[in-house]
Amino acid sequence: MARFSLRQLEALVAVADAKNFNRAGDYMHLSSSTISNLIAELEDRLGFAVFDRTTRKVSLTTGGREFLAYAVSVLQQMKVAEAAAIELKDNNVRIVRVAAPQVVAATLLPEIIAAYRITHPDIRVHIVDAAVISLSDQIINGSADIAIGPEQQVNQGISVTQLFQSRWILWCHPDHPISAKTEVKWSELRPYVICAAGSDHEQSLASILNTLEPSERFHVSDIVESVTTALGLVSQNIALTMTPEFVDQLGIHQHLRKLPLSQPTLSRHYVLYSQSDMWVSDPVQGFADFVKQFVATKHFN
Repeated sequence: MARFSLRQLEALVAVADAKNFNRAGDYMHLSSSTISNLIAELEDRLGFAVFDRTTRKVSLTTGGREFLAYAVSVLQQMKVAEAAAIELKDNNVRIVRVAAPQVVAATLLPEIIAAYRITHPDIRVHIVDAAVISLSDQIINGSADIAIGPEQQVNQGISVTQLFQSRWILWCHPDHPISAKTEVKWSELRPYVICAAGSDHEQSLASILNTLEPSERFHVSDIVESVTTALGLVSQNIALTMTPEFVDQLGIHQHLRKLPLSQPTLSRHYVLYSQSDMWVSDPVQGFADFVKQFVATKHFN
């Protein structure tokens, strides 16, 4: 087994970012020769070169590019472990890390955590912000213990527990022509500018479009990173957007009009992701059980 140090991995990441040994040395407060030695030692351990070196530039080899992702993951986990150790030492608390996309992390999850802390004040729940497509990866790479989000294909070793479903709704500005309706058919969106919040949102809308006749399909005109940005565009009457109804407080706070979508009436399924083939701590299992009980008492449209 190759043996390498965290310092060598830090040097790899620093040089990859700086594309220069001198600048990487400045960042790490080391001489360029020390950086060069760390990289040489790493390459010796690995058995392949991680950088192509010329007089003008330094670039990653194919193997170096592949290995860099693992090095970054290891260093991220070390930061998480260091933070956890400090907190455990200073506060004598146990920690549960929950990965969630923005719509869950900004609405449902804080409500769950607040209720959980009433009976479990000694357990700290940390939110790990993550894209929908990376939720199971957050568990596999150790960044999170469990995850909550829309149902997706998962990697081996991840189990999925159904939590709830929430119907899709439309958000519009009160002055938008469509706001006069009490209900909107998906096919009626065709004339308007539609904004999607992230690639996952766009893919969900694409799946919905496949259920419509070609003459009824609308076009996603813009894709932004977050639902708050999409709702911001709606608040300026620039576009329309859709969200699951359980996050409606995000739109209500901006005084937007919420309209049910029909023909068909569709819902998004939300699940709990956890490890299926590894031991989990009592706090993690306890919080996961609490999440299931909490959502069972809620009414989600």
